[in-house]
Amino acid sequence: MKTKQLLILFVIAGLFAVSPQYAQAQTIGKPDGNLLNFFSTNSTGRLLGHSEAGSFGSFASSAQWIGIGQPVTFPGSATKVPAYGLRSQWQGQTGIFSLKGSGSVKDLVVEWGNNTSSKMRFSFISDLNNPNSLTEVMTLSPFGSVGIGETNPFASLDIRTTPGASSTTFGFRNILTGSNFRLFGSVERLDNISSFSASTIDARVDGSATYMYAGYFQAGNTSTSTSSDTYGIYAAAKGNGNVWAGFFDGDVFVSGTLTHASDRKFKENISELSKREVVSKLMKLQPSTYNYKSGEGVNFDSGLQYGFVAQEVEKVFPDLVKEVRQPIYNGTDQYGNPVIDEQNSIEFKSVNYTGMIPILTKALQEQELTMNAYKAELDELKARNQEMVEKFAELIKAIENNDSGLLQNIVETSETSLGQNQPNPFGQSTEITYSLASSVQKANIQIYNMDGKLLGDYPLAKDQKSLQLDAKAYEPGVYIYVMTADGKTIGTRRMIISE
Repeated sequence: MKTKQLLILFVIAGLFAVSPQYAQAQTIGKPDGNLLNFFSTNSTGRLLGHSEAGSFGSFASSAQWIGIGQPVTFPGSATKVPAYGLRSQWQGQTGIFSLKGSGSVKDLVVEWGNNTSSKMRFSFISDLNNPNSLTEVMTLSPFGSVGIGETNPFASLDIRTTPGASSTTFGFRNILTGSNFRLFGSVERLDNISSFSASTIDARVDGSATYMYAGYFQAGNTSTSTSSDTYGIYAAAKGNGNVWAGFFDGDVFVSGTLTHASDRKFKENISELSKREVVSKLMKLQPSTYNYKSGEGVNFDSGLQYGFVAQEVEKVFPDLVKEVRQPIYNGTDQYGNPVIDEQNSIEFKSVNYTGMIPILTKALQEQELTMNAYKAELDELKARNQEMVEKFAELIKAIENNDSGLLQNIVETSETSLGQNQPNPFGQSTEITYSLASSVQKANIQIYNMDGKLLGDYPLAKDQKSLQLDAKAYEPGVYIYVMTADGKTIGTRRMIISE
């Protein structure tokens, strides 16, 4: 028994003593019909390997083999690749799983190559006896594109999901607990870019479901602090030209309050709108009803619209019109990604309807002042009419009683009168007409504000018939002017000063 064991050991020792210069490998056995070959790794640097076909010893391109150890740069070379591990080769294409590095620290490296159309595939097989049960889970292309559920990845990370038993499918899913998280989908910095197009999220949902969300963002803050701020979406865009923090091709609904920054601390060169200028400009606009055209490259509402034509608004309020440039969308490519014509774009004008609000408010204020002026004038006409009725009654009484003194007083009083200023309202100057009887010794016109405060006192001359007032002496608003003659009130009128 011992003699037989020693014989076997002698045979094995003889096999390992074979010279490395031999071109053919020595056989140790034939598992599954293949040759298990041990090659020398000394002077020629050849590998310990397993050959299935071809000429393994000369590294022929048709060889199918596995190597364990340190590969060389080419057959017969003493120059070795700085990698240690498992190497597979088939018809010139190589896969390496090794420890690699030039220093004392080696990295675990997985490599494949020699054909740019080849991919690294990660697959799951549910039945080893059934090749059709193979499911490819992840694919890596030679150009750095990773596909999860996608065998031909297009983007750097191309994820395709298939709905399962659950009604919810996640392309990305992060479940985080704790505090102080800052999560970014993409953080990039690009300098000196002349033309660049990026889409962080490109979500398209097609189907017939009752509710579909291409993107759903929600931030819930349970803090009781009144100084806590929460943002469901925060978007910012800065730069020159037409800059948009958000661009929506379709209707936008807001269930909360839509506000604009209007704090005084953000503003300078504040000046009040000119009332008369605003009204005159608004009269030049033509409110219209219309329908949007289809097939213009923009997702318009097909219903009846109410508004203005931007070109007409631009002639009157150029600051309310803005130029818009939108890239042309040419559908999707074979991978379902949007195809954007970056060399051309749709150019059109848009109107800032929100900016119309203060203009319309100012016009409404002007109309209100005008209506007050007409009301004041009507009140004055009614008062003058009542005054004439009373004087006519006095005149009839004096005639019936043959009272010459009363008749003389009525005549002198009728010769002293106060007229309505023209124009009214006025923005620069106005004229107040009056007449004085020859018996009047002293007459004045006094200006009061609506609080009854005396603001101006103008003596009247008999040889004149009117008084000129400059609007610059008073603030815009409603005023009352009163004419007195020898201590008696002759008349009261209202006037309105506009800008």
